[in-house]
Amino acid sequence: MFDRYGCFMKLDTRSILLPILGTLLVISVVLHFPFPPPASREIELASQERQWLEKYGDKIRIASLPDAPPIDFIDQAGNHLGLTADYLQLIEQQLGIRFVRVECDSWKDLLEKLESREVDLVGSIQKTEERREFLRFTEPYLEIQNVILTRKKIEGRFTIDNLAGKSIAIVEGSATHSHLAKMHPEYDFVPVKDASSGFRMLSFQDVDVMVADQGVASYYIEEMELSNLRVAGDIDYPWELRLASRKDWPFLNTILDKALASITDPQRRLIRREWITLTGTQIIPRTRSLQIIGIVLLVTLLAIGSFVLWNRLLKKQVRHRTHELGRARHSHQQASRALDESEERFRALVESSSDMIWEMDPFGNYTYISPRVCDILGYAPDQLIGQNAFSLMVPADNAKNLHALRKAKATAIIDCQINTHTHKDGHKVILEMSGRAFADNLGQLGGFRGVSRDITGRVEAEAALKKSEERFRNLVETTSDWIWEVDTEGNYTYASPQVGDLLGYAPSELIGKRFTETMPEKEAAAMKTLFADSAEHGAPMHSLVNINQHKEGRIVVLETSAVPFYDKDWNIQGYRGIGRDITERMVAEKQLAFERNLFRSFMEHAPDLIYFKDSDGRFIEVNTAKAHEVHLAPEEVIGKTDFDFLPAEQAQEKFEDELEVMRTEKPMQKEELSTTSEGDRWYLTTRVPRYNEQGKVVGTFGTSWDITYRKQAGEELRQLRAQLSNIIDSMPSILVGVTLDGCVTQWNREAERASQIAAPEAIGQPLKVVLPQLAKEMVKVERAIRERAPQKEERIPAHEDGHTRYSDITVYPLLENDAEGAVIRVDDVTERVLIEDSIRNIVEGVSAVGRQFFNSMVIQLAKSLDADFTFISEPAGDIPGSMRTIAVSDGGKIGQNFDYALNSTPCEQVMEGKACVCVSDIRTQYPNTELLQSLELNSYIGIPLIDSEERHRGCMVAMYKNPIEQLEFATSIMQVFAGRTAAELERLQATKELLTLRKLLSNIINSMPSILVGVDADGRVMQWNREAERITDTPASQFQGQPLEEVFPDLGVEMNRILEAIGNRELQHDEHIPCIIDNEPRFADVTVYPLTTDGADGA
Repeated sequence: MFDRYGCFMKLDTRSILLPILGTLLVISVVLHFPFPPPASREIELASQERQWLEKYGDKIRIASLPDAPPIDFIDQAGNHLGLTADYLQLIEQQLGIRFVRVECDSWKDLLEKLESREVDLVGSIQKTEERREFLRFTEPYLEIQNVILTRKKIEGRFTIDNLAGKSIAIVEGSATHSHLAKMHPEYDFVPVKDASSGFRMLSFQDVDVMVADQGVASYYIEEMELSNLRVAGDIDYPWELRLASRKDWPFLNTILDKALASITDPQRRLIRREWITLTGTQIIPRTRSLQIIGIVLLVTLLAIGSFVLWNRLLKKQVRHRTHELGRARHSHQQASRALDESEERFRALVESSSDMIWEMDPFGNYTYISPRVCDILGYAPDQLIGQNAFSLMVPADNAKNLHALRKAKATAIIDCQINTHTHKDGHKVILEMSGRAFADNLGQLGGFRGVSRDITGRVEAEAALKKSEERFRNLVETTSDWIWEVDTEGNYTYASPQVGDLLGYAPSELIGKRFTETMPEKEAAAMKTLFADSAEHGAPMHSLVNINQHKEGRIVVLETSAVPFYDKDWNIQGYRGIGRDITERMVAEKQLAFERNLFRSFMEHAPDLIYFKDSDGRFIEVNTAKAHEVHLAPEEVIGKTDFDFLPAEQAQEKFEDELEVMRTEKPMQKEELSTTSEGDRWYLTTRVPRYNEQGKVVGTFGTSWDITYRKQAGEELRQLRAQLSNIIDSMPSILVGVTLDGCVTQWNREAERASQIAAPEAIGQPLKVVLPQLAKEMVKVERAIRERAPQKEERIPAHEDGHTRYSDITVYPLLENDAEGAVIRVDDVTERVLIEDSIRNIVEGVSAVGRQFFNSMVIQLAKSLDADFTFISEPAGDIPGSMRTIAVSDGGKIGQNFDYALNSTPCEQVMEGKACVCVSDIRTQYPNTELLQSLELNSYIGIPLIDSEERHRGCMVAMYKNPIEQLEFATSIMQVFAGRTAAELERLQATKELLTLRKLLSNIINSMPSILVGVDADGRVMQWNREAERITDTPASQFQGQPLEEVFPDLGVEMNRILEAIGNRELQHDEHIPCIIDNEPRFADVTVYPLTTDGADGA
């Protein structure tokens, strides 16, 4: 029954409505297409005006407004468009002329060119008193209202008089700007370069309102899709659009007035309706009104028919749907409860997360943010809801994200993007942001959801680590010692540049080679075994002496210390260490050991009585002969005086002689009688003053020659002479791809940054246009393609902002598929060049030895550790419990040395062999040192200076006014330098001892009455004492280095035979040998002592 009734109703409705609907459709179509507007009226020009137009008509220069769409603007293709452009096009058609276009960058540029007559005509400009001085204005051809715009969330209507307290964006230099500034100078105006910048600031809440004309506002709101803006009022200062021309061309002004008057009202309305669409007060033409009425009537009739048609069907469906809704309601209640529980779990998860979870609308405004934002940025969530997320970022990140937001789609993904934000208290916070866009119900971009993590600590830690690594690298490459690294097989993986000075190899020549390849075969085998054993147990190596062979073939002795390094699982990966050239030190130590051995041998075997006494006449050291004289062991004589062994008269006389020697500081030689248990014996005694290291007389040294046994004494003296002679004689980027004709084919991000030109704009452009500084590189491009080889130029200087920067430019040819081109690579090597120069300067600074070494060491130590005060000190020998500095750096400059008490100071702990660190109040621990008190120092690092024999030579100290930033780094660096400094102290001490011993032995040799002559393995004279000079009447310098047979050509048959047997390396002793000296026959006792100590052969 329903189906038949429904069918009858459909047929009845159709038969009634179809004729009516057809008639209405025809009427609406007719009304929708109005008749075209009538053509412009003809212009009547005077004869003078026509003559002027014929002369200048095609030379009139016109400029469009720089940023006033849709009134007047230039599109991306360079076409002049807008409401004014349409008026000018009608004028050109009516006058039969073509204007010459001139481009201007800004309002200021346009006004300057109008005033200087570089532009003759402007199409749309406001008339002001200032502009009338150089322009003539036509009558207004259109009036456009200036409106006040704000965001939709800001309620109320505004006028020019109720904007106090609001920030107002307005185009700088415009007539509206000048007008409002005069009326309300107290307002907070925010001048903007162009209208688009102002609308962007308004949309993103950087300003409260913006004043712009209705046309510009309608264009940008539609173009930029700024759906959150509205018109909130007007300023009662309309923009009267006029044509303005040069004041010295009055005919042009009258011609333009007549041309504008010829444009009909329909033409004007059509132009306005095409370009100005913003909702406001508009005049609706009659034809448009009829169209609207027809359409409304048609829609109304269609709605009535639809209602009648569907009314009956809906009744039945209502009953059916009511039943279904009852069941759906129960299901909906269950789903709602489950949804509430899910939302509660999700909310708890979000609010307990350590990261900041957020949601933004399509414009970047927060719509949700988790409570974690309070800990990260200092804001409560409700303070940020509705605020633009990018406003919390630094300007660079703000601009970057705004640009990305314009291009974002509903499928956009944010992947670990790092941005810098400003905390509420002002400090910077670095966040890592991840998320994705989501779509609304229409499939359009609905906003963004994501999470932000605070990585400020991680970024700062990475920066600190990089700085620490850079500082350590500088220290490694500037120290005078060689730093190296090997893997577990002993193959070099790193070698610092100093290896070139030590072994003659470049670092690249050693990388990959085994460390034993630079050693002699026997040394290599021993070191290989030692290394394998150390690596197996992970043991460090300390002061390991090893022999290496220089690239030129000579032997180099190195002292090596190394420690193992591990991976994250504590598997040993190799060794890192330092090598120091100790070749000269080893030679000096060997020489010193030889001389010490020789001296001990001399003291043990010399037949003369040798002894050392203090200023009170007590024996402090005696030789064996002296101890045998009194029938005691040498150590039993120590501390006794001559009064313990001799009669009082003899002992007193000896003591007075010793006092005289100490007073005059001159040697004394005399014959003395000594009464012993074996009877009276006569000695030829020589006494000389004995000095300490400071040059002060502290006792005497004496030798007594037993004249009774002259032969034995002579033999002993000759032996000593030979030994002493042996001692003396044996001492020692941007990437740009271009074609062959210079057009850009590739443009990377660094090139964009350097040129401020995006890749799409640069590609296809000539290189000399987009990057002029590389235009000269086209010569290298042609050469690279021609020679099929890269071209490179290094360390190219360029001056920027008062600084010199360096670049390496490399051109790589591209020859593929007959497409010739090249890639230009520009590397900024300023830092490398500066580092290389700095390394060179530091290496030269620390390459000195002696006292200059210590000065350069404290300076470099202060620079490397950023220390305020550094010094190296050693015990002051003349003041017990006191230290004396060797070198001082105060504020990076060499300071004055000073003494300080050791007791109860951190240096006391250091001198016990322990590193010491104090992080505060260090001045209180040096109360008696005025210099340290005056410098306001607080922190302290002290490292002991321990030599190769584990003796504490001194301490190395760095002090800071502020807390020490990288304590472990500073301590490890000081430990590296401490070994080198201790070695230098040891070397200086050994040199001092050697000089003292040489002086002492020289006094002994020259004080003996026997002839002592030393020869080397080749029979050349190396030593010649005073007795030999006296007998032969020839100075030692004349015979030094001469063959013995030339010095004594003929001493007689027997003596010649003895001298020829010197090379047998056996002890020889002959008595009463006849010889001829100075043509006089003599008898001599001759003893030859062979010298083979440590390879120094001679006799």
